[in-house]
Amino acid sequence: MNCKICDSLTTFRFKHTVLYKYEAKYYQCQNCNFMFVENPTWLQESYNSAINIEDTGILSRNLFYSKKLRFLLLVLFLKAKFLDYGVVVMEFLQS
Repeated sequence: MNCKICDSLTTFRFKHTVLYKYEAKYYQCQNCNFMFVENPTWLQESYNSAINIEDTGILSRNLFYSKKLRFLLLVLFLKAKFLDYGVVVMEFLQS
């Protein structure tokens, strides 16, 4: 299997059960280290109820934790670049 980012060879890393019923196989790129699931056919189902309508603090929590995570990434990895692939994929699927 090839990487979805740079098309290089990948290595199988592990399996994990998603949504208590789907087996997800995770692969990691030998070139760019990107890790991804082989064929996430369950994505639409996983986002059906991800946000509860009564959760009025979701945006403020996401902003709060994104700042904390950005700081940690900068401190731990200095000049590394990161991509929130999940957000990019969902925005693409919804458009």
